[in-house]
Amino acid sequence: MVRDYAEAKALEALLQAEGDKRRAARILEGWAEEDGRLKNALVRPFFANLCGFAVQRAAARAASGPAKAKPAKTGARPALDAVIQALGGGKRVAVVDPGPASAEDPASPKHQRTLKVLAQAYKKRPTR
Repeated sequence: MVRDYAEAKALEALLQAEGDKRRAARILEGWAEEDGRLKNALVRPFFANLCGFAVQRAAARAASGPAKAKPAKTGARPALDAVIQALGGGKRVAVVDPGPASAEDPASPKHQRTLKVLAQAYKKRPTR
């Protein structure tokens, strides 16, 4: 029943995102922050592994000694600094959909060549 609830909400998010899986995941994440039942349904299948990972990481850090703090670079990336500050202070950060890539920032020539080669290879692929 819990799995059905999570699956139904995932499909609802996919419909709201008009098929965009990345956007649907962001929508679902926002809903899960507000809905404890949904968050529990999404996390439950992975909970044992998350606990094991937390213990493994803590054991590795304890064996290697205390970590040395790196000096923080402030001002270089204000959006990242805002998110880190919000995470530390418990503030909520709105997730903004970046939308499609702008035409002002075209792909590099190497990336364009790679895409052309992939497209040609895909065309030559035998159909099933």
